[in-house]
Amino acid sequence: QDRRMQRLQQRRDRLWMGLRTALPDLLCNGNLEQRLAHNLNITIPGVSGSRLHQHLRRHVVCSSGSACSRGEPSHVLMALGRSRQEAEASLRLSLGWATTEHDIDAAIAAIAETVTRLRASAL
Repeated sequence: QDRRMQRLQQRRDRLWMGLRTALPDLLCNGNLEQRLAHNLNITIPGVSGSRLHQHLRRHVVCSSGSACSRGEPSHVLMALGRSRQEAEASLRLSLGWATTEHDIDAAIAAIAETVTRLRASAL
């Protein structure tokens, strides 16, 4: 069990570092150290949350909030100090036992490409 959790944590950290390299202005929601090994929640400034999710859902399994959020911005993210707009432009990414390094790299590429395209179209 410990090895599985360590593997998930390493993959989650690889996802965070890859996304942060591609998109340096990303914000990690919550503590980087004190979190579930399979979970990463990020805010992507400068994009429309609804457009982001619309474009990403074809490539990456992600959510904009908790399972019980009912389409509203996460009250937890807002309690952490995120604005409504930032909370709406946040992604919850979860990894599973079967998540491979290839899956991580594909998610990084899809998210970075989508964010870059959305930001360019907003200009």
